[in-house]
Amino acid sequence: MRDAISELFRRGGDQVYRGALQLAQDARPRARTAGANILAQIGYSDPARYEPDRTETLIALLGDREADVVAAAAAAIGHIPDGDRAISPLLSHVSNRDPQVRQGVAFGLARIDDRRASDALIELSRDADREVRNWATFGLGSISTADYPAVRAALAERLNDEDAEISMEAVAGLAERKDARALTVLRALLAGDVGEVTAGHLDACASLGDPSLLPGLLNLQECMAPNNDAYWIRCLDEAIAACKG
Repeated sequence: MRDAISELFRRGGDQVYRGALQLAQDARPRARTAGANILAQIGYSDPARYEPDRTETLIALLGDREADVVAAAAAAIGHIPDGDRAISPLLSHVSNRDPQVRQGVAFGLARIDDRRASDALIELSRDADREVRNWATFGLGSISTADYPAVRAALAERLNDEDAEISMEAVAGLAERKDARALTVLRALLAGDVGEVTAGHLDACASLGDPSLLPGLLNLQECMAPNNDAYWIRCLDEAIAACKG
């Protein structure tokens, strides 16, 4: 099924679009889920071509009785240009008992430029479910451009998250906002076990561009660069360049 949907993404076109709309109204939950997944990404080179019917269809699916369908529709909202129209039905699922739905909501809300959306992401960033918390922290920190005290406080809460990826996403989000707490964490990280430094941490260093990070980055280059892949090395080079000014 995934391979077939990927091929439909690639092809696009009106025929595929009409087929996706039909799937979204099918009696079978799996078909409706597939319809939402296709509508999420079809026409990425010309997204306005498929509005407003696509948005209206996805909003309708947010009221579906099946959690898998709702989760797919919520996540799909995060891919489309007119997602802000779906904010109210998305917000109605922030406390949904199904974590897959809450995860989809986190993705759907991340690109909506509305205080209500970022406030909901703050709530979801504290979710008990790891995947929900991870997507909400990533959405709040790196996709959303919201920047007010509650956003920064929520990201700072996640700096000590038991999950290393979530902690990294929090650092990245604070670094994007030039928050000094990210600088403190990154300095300590570079002075400690260099094996824990990820590409995400290096991107955060580049976002800050702070010269005080340069000694640690140069040490990292000497110790670790030969043992890492090309992407990691490129991120390190970019962080060094940014911190050199």
